[in-house]
Amino acid sequence: MEKNLPIKFFSKRTVDERNTEGMQGDPPDWVLSGNQLSQRASELRSIVEAQYAIFERRTNRHTEFIPAVLQVELKDDAIAKSYRSDVAVLFNENQEAINLIGFTGTNDLLIKVDTPNELKRVISRLDQPERARHSYGISAINSLKPFEPNIDIEDPAGRNLEISLINFQNFNVNKLVALFFEETCARLRIQFKRLNYSPDLINYKLLNVQADAITALREFEALREIEFMPEINIGYDDVIPTDKIEHPIKRPTPGKDYPIVGVLDSGIAEIDSLKPWLLPDRFTVYPETSVDRGHGTFVAGIIVYGDDLQGMNFTGVEGCYLYDATVIPRSTERIDQDELVDNIRRAIESKPEIRVWNLSLGTKTESHPNQFSKFGIALDEIQKRYNVIICKSAGNCINFLGSSPIPPSRIAVSADSLRSVVIGSVAHAKDIHDLADVNHPSPFSRVGKGPCFSTKPELVHYGGNAGKDSAGQLKKNGVKSFTIGNQIATDIGTSFSTPRVSAILSGLDHSIREAFDPQLIKALAIHSARYPSELSLPQVEKLRQVGFGIPSSVNEVLFNSSSEITLILQDNLEKGQYIEIMDFPFPESMVDDEGFYYGEIIVTAVASPLVDPNNGYEYCQSNLEIKLGTYDDYLKQDTTKSWVRNELKLSGTKNLLNNASYGSRFKNSNVGDFAKERLLLSYGDKYHPIKKYAVNLEEITPANKEKYLRAPKKWYLKVNGLYRDFITHQAKVHGELLSQEFCLLVTIRDKRHQDIYTEVTRLLETHNFVHSNIRLREQVRVRS
Repeated sequence: MEKNLPIKFFSKRTVDERNTEGMQGDPPDWVLSGNQLSQRASELRSIVEAQYAIFERRTNRHTEFIPAVLQVELKDDAIAKSYRSDVAVLFNENQEAINLIGFTGTNDLLIKVDTPNELKRVISRLDQPERARHSYGISAINSLKPFEPNIDIEDPAGRNLEISLINFQNFNVNKLVALFFEETCARLRIQFKRLNYSPDLINYKLLNVQADAITALREFEALREIEFMPEINIGYDDVIPTDKIEHPIKRPTPGKDYPIVGVLDSGIAEIDSLKPWLLPDRFTVYPETSVDRGHGTFVAGIIVYGDDLQGMNFTGVEGCYLYDATVIPRSTERIDQDELVDNIRRAIESKPEIRVWNLSLGTKTESHPNQFSKFGIALDEIQKRYNVIICKSAGNCINFLGSSPIPPSRIAVSADSLRSVVIGSVAHAKDIHDLADVNHPSPFSRVGKGPCFSTKPELVHYGGNAGKDSAGQLKKNGVKSFTIGNQIATDIGTSFSTPRVSAILSGLDHSIREAFDPQLIKALAIHSARYPSELSLPQVEKLRQVGFGIPSSVNEVLFNSSSEITLILQDNLEKGQYIEIMDFPFPESMVDDEGFYYGEIIVTAVASPLVDPNNGYEYCQSNLEIKLGTYDDYLKQDTTKSWVRNELKLSGTKNLLNNASYGSRFKNSNVGDFAKERLLLSYGDKYHPIKKYAVNLEEITPANKEKYLRAPKKWYLKVNGLYRDFITHQAKVHGELLSQEFCLLVTIRDKRHQDIYTEVTRLLETHNFVHSNIRLREQVRVRS
């Protein structure tokens, strides 16, 4: 069906803004009382008393300002933020103090104690265990001990090291700690460099450190971690030239604007095919003798010619201007992680008008399941600071080449960046030696999930196939691009699936005449993504291996047919409020002959996450909760009660995005057209900045169908912001108001092909929503 109707923005109304209700409830079962509580308080008291030794053994009066740090392990049942604040009450000096300074592992809090007198006051609180908040805090603690830094090195052998210092959440203390550490390095004759990963991290690079200096550094009282500085190396094999060595050169049409992609890579050669698309200026920190432009040229060729060379309409982008940002030297030269991060930062800063950047580089190290890498954290900070999107390759592995093949590795360090759009690879074709079927994950493509169950990769595209011959040698079935000699060649890798998505994102940004919003651009691409019909994997494996699927081409993203409509809600949701739209415009005509609502609903939410790199497993500090469904009516509440803050409350609600509502036989079914869309996920209390749901109301269980889909039901949409205790307490102390910017897309689709686009537009007007078509450039062409 022809798609020529633009997707729409709509806005919440004043009546849709609601205040978070107060809390009621009884103590949980794990809270101790009586003799058990007194005994536990006495045990903790003895441990705290022993911590006086931390202050007593200090012989250098210059370190008296450095707080002692305790590591508090919480019980599994007490990790919730409401109970964590009760633990903080035991240790906080007053309501203005922030003694809870971080989170490490999955259950461990870091608590600072500034002086011996503070220890005395902690003991006095433990002597009053029967007080309500004290009893909760005491019961929540599993163990308590002095913090010990993580030192992950053996023989430094002159290698560069990376040092992490504790962030005490106090500007003046941190400043003095950094100064004292630098003085210590100078005294030990250690060369050092302050790193710029994030303003919340205190990191140093130490050059050519000898073993005797490490012994002295181990005793530094604000030390959090010592590890080897990661080295970045881009291994670029010889490409395979094809028989056809020439291709018609595309040139920009005079007077026509094109998207721009910044290419953070090894450099782009000024070959005939790419020269018309290269911006006149470029970024580099390397002399010509240190540069090998092979990898960057291949990436750039896919951005501009990817559709043409493969003979497919993958992106729908006619061409992109290229900004050459040479951030890495030839593969024979070493580059440390901090240098690459600095180069990326400087390159993006040099061209602030470019909003989409391609980064097909990374490390060979697997991401950690429970913590985010400093490289990933740095990429997040760069994207937030400069308001850009980085498309990041998921990384490659060669596990399939072994004599006993093993499953693909997890995504690489740096691909764990929360704000980046991380791209994996699927196979475009299959030859005799290839291991992957068409439209299945490429054998070399690393998989998710990312740290803390984050969805990585988010998207995939075509990056080639591979296998091995009878001698066990690698056989490539690559995608096409250019060599530095302007020959057409083939190669494989997530490096070459990533630029296709970069072209789509840049094309979307260029096509839309709205202020640049990274949440909107990412949401549009992810919302459009589908699983190939050939992909026969269970849902959990689809998400782990190919994320949300392959994004559609630009025109497919921006337009609807008459039997569907896509609504966009952009907002900044403040803490303490939520959005609850009680007149959500679900089409009244989408009722079957038996009187039940039917249809397909796709919901995508992308938030700008609040993060704190000192909180390990809880790096992501904010979350969005999305509900869309039906209700019976709304009731008036008694607002004189202290916990009641809203006059109206919905009754008989059912969130139809809940996967428990749907028949089990559908959840992993790969049969039928909707298998390409279906996403029945339970995100639970996991903090995901990206969420997507795709449901078919005809797959709901009979009982739920009868209870919640019989017309005339009313429809609602609810968006609620959640925040972890750490950032909540910090905001309270500093007088800040927490909020999350987000973009929410909802598509409703009628497979019976009624004109619901017009109907929903009428409902928006009837219910007094401000709405408008997305504004597009005139040169955007609609294909039927």
